[in-house]
Amino acid sequence: MKFELNASMMCANYHNLEKEVRELEAAGIAKLATKPLDVHLMVEHPSDTIHLFTRCLRKGDTIYIHPEAEYHPAKAIQKIRDAGMIPGIAINPGTSVETVLEMLYIVDKVLVMSVNPGNAGQMFMPFV
Repeated sequence: MKFELNASMMCANYHNLEKEVRELEAAGIAKLATKPLDVHLMVEHPSDTIHLFTRCLRKGDTIYIHPEAEYHPAKAIQKIRDAGMIPGIAINPGTSVETVLEMLYIVDKVLVMSVNPGNAGQMFMPFV
């Protein structure tokens, strides 16, 4: 099993995003437009909006969905795979791994959330 830590752009200054990305690059965390992107969709019914992301991302980028946000998460995962992207699921701190166990066979990556999604500045939950 391989573990990665990834920088989040959630709190980036979107009016000066290039500067933010270049600072990450200088810190050795990311390179502007050369590293694969991990996109975490925190939306209800991601099947309805995945096309908005697949048309502006590159093949090989990862798109994570929250399986509990979709009636048929396998359908959303197949849309991601069909677009040449890497499918992943995001697991909230309160979501039991047992509830998504079968989905681990159809995704390539799992994002284990160390905070509850949606709010910046939360305390890291080491128990996850």
